[in-house]
Amino acid sequence: MAAPMTASACELDRPVKLADGNWDAVQVINSIAGKIIETGYDCHVEMVTGAMVPLFTALQKNDVDIFMDIWPSNNVEIWEKTLDAGAVDLGVIYSDATEGWYVPRYVIDGDSSRGIEAMAADLKSVEDLPKYKDLFADPEAPGKGRFLNCPIGWGCEQTNNIKLEAYSLLETFTNFKPGSGAALDAAFASAYKRGKPIVGYYWEPTWVMGLYDMAKLEEPACDDSNANACAFALAEAHVGGSAHFVAQADALETFFRSLKTNSKEISQMLAHMQENPGADRDDAALNFLKTQEATWSQWVPADVAAKVKAAL
Repeated sequence: MAAPMTASACELDRPVKLADGNWDAVQVINSIAGKIIETGYDCHVEMVTGAMVPLFTALQKNDVDIFMDIWPSNNVEIWEKTLDAGAVDLGVIYSDATEGWYVPRYVIDGDSSRGIEAMAADLKSVEDLPKYKDLFADPEAPGKGRFLNCPIGWGCEQTNNIKLEAYSLLETFTNFKPGSGAALDAAFASAYKRGKPIVGYYWEPTWVMGLYDMAKLEEPACDDSNANACAFALAEAHVGGSAHFVAQADALETFFRSLKTNSKEISQMLAHMQENPGADRDDAALNFLKTQEATWSQWVPADVAAKVKAAL
């Protein structure tokens, strides 16, 4: 990649509009990028809040400049439509996003520091779940275990519905769907803090994965014979830029093309908010900028990095 371009003043005579989705990862990434843009490029930043589909529409219409943390694999049709409308794929921001079915690691290995003995030492894959239905007992369905799915309406909910049937698990497990993402978070957090067994869908980057040691259950590799019953693929998160923005802001475009991180870093940022009462997304962003200079300084020219560091 070519060396980032130097910028001494904002290229735009208006705020840089960032698509601020309703999930934690994109909000913290936006806060980090926003602080760099404001202090290093002398630009104003506006967060445009919204759900995923309206933000894609806004990117198509040049009503937002940048939409980060896009997973094309989960949004194939609307991402293609957005690119066809003139938006530009500015590259991958991280390439190791994971999805899967998880249990706390202490369920398999125990945790001597917490006095927890292993509960299912040979639980390795989804195929092992039926013999542990009693361990993951559903209090509302005697004789069955509880699988914690995504909330109704999420793309992963439909995927998990198909997997549960394809893996022949509906005879031994209930397909439990929490009412919201926060409820899904709370279920895993509550079980983990109490050292209790739980099994269900989760993904990374998230604060849950940043705080808790979780074990991902193995699934069969995918081929033509098992398209509905195989492992989730690693997902790439992309950055989308509006056509107008890319045409007007060369230095800022280069910054967004250079912005690279990974799931572990983002999960740690999100965990910072959970571990520090009262901390919000801006606190997590500041903590990242203060402690991870070796990472973010690679995203910008040296003079921009110096301005950001001075502002901290």
